[in-house]
Amino acid sequence: MLLQEFPKFLLENVGKNDCYANATFQSVFRVIPLVKYLLKHGDYLTTHKTELVKRYEDHHDTLTRRLEAEISRTLERSPRDDPQTALLWETLVLLSEAEQQKAKRGKGKGKKKAKEEHTLAVRAESMYTTLVRSSVDSVIGRMEDAHAARECLLENLHCELVAASELARTRHTDAPRDLTLQQAGTDMSKRTAVSDISRGELKSTVTCDECGHVSITDREATWSLSVQIPAAVVDLTEETGQQPSADGRECVQSFFKPEELKGREQYFCERCGHKCNATKRLSMATVPPALCNETHVLLPEELDVSPYAQKQTEGHILTSVIEHRGSSLHSGHYVEYHRHIAPNGQSKWLVFDDQVNIIEEVSLDFVLQHQAYMATYVQPNALAAVSPPELAEAPADGPDAAQPAASKKVANRCQHIP
Repeated sequence: MLLQEFPKFLLENVGKNDCYANATFQSVFRVIPLVKYLLKHGDYLTTHKTELVKRYEDHHDTLTRRLEAEISRTLERSPRDDPQTALLWETLVLLSEAEQQKAKRGKGKGKKKAKEEHTLAVRAESMYTTLVRSSVDSVIGRMEDAHAARECLLENLHCELVAASELARTRHTDAPRDLTLQQAGTDMSKRTAVSDISRGELKSTVTCDECGHVSITDREATWSLSVQIPAAVVDLTEETGQQPSADGRECVQSFFKPEELKGREQYFCERCGHKCNATKRLSMATVPPALCNETHVLLPEELDVSPYAQKQTEGHILTSVIEHRGSSLHSGHYVEYHRHIAPNGQSKWLVFDDQVNIIEEVSLDFVLQHQAYMATYVQPNALAAVSPPELAEAPADGPDAAQPAASKKVANRCQHIP
């Protein structure tokens, strides 16, 4: 697999303040089971590219239409500025380009030396523009929030996979279901590789202090934990140079801290029939194998969320850190630190900085002493055991009906770096 054999893999800066997107792509697409799943189903997705693109285009405005609506006049733009595409398709193209470069570098006699010395590079401009299209709040050329970009990327990929899977399952039935992306996002019971790996579920309960009755007040799917940061910890509006005094464990504990409902905040208990003092608690009904925290503090190498989960769960290990250097979400620079784990189990940390197009090896201590903007922790065993639904059609004429292979179409769509 590319991201194990070739850890020095860089997404080039395209000069449009896209470092937030590149840091997000580096973090998300270094989760090996997700990459394996998408490449495994590359032939199917390529065969049905037209459906993917139409579904995406029906849901998202082109950048030209969006810009024209904002400034209330018609713009003269080339059709090439708004190619018809889909975020899932662009993801497949990006990963396929990386696979091709890996294969090229691995050929010949100097294979071992190539693995040690060469840095692979891909220009992800089309992927970046499509991600901007996928978020109504994003603008080409403007620095955006990496956390919002990650949420947008995962949600859209999940919805596209849900729609593709549902049509594959029902294509040869009397009632094929071609869902829109909006419809695909409403059914939380639908699983994909993206949701199985990265989506958790928060459950809110209220316990009456008088009778002990427990009410479930809310269940919410989430792609990350936006942990609470005490205001006294660090000033996020100015670069003071001061290090935060709270760590990630304290912030997670604060996020799940029970809330007392008293006075004006009393809760109406259905069993008691009147307002009562109560305790509101937040817990994780589902703990994802890849857990992302939006935070601004120093991080622990390991994180245990079992005290806040409905059942005992495996501990998480830090694998990715996105650092934001700057005082505003619309300025500054994003870099990503990633733990590369070799097949022999040894690990090392690499920093990916598209501003200088250099990948450096750093120590774990170096990573932990930096103030993280976003961090991803994984459960190694749970992640390895993820088994998402296959993306395949129920055959119309028996189990031997085969899907046509079309990998070359992906290769032709890729734009190689000279």
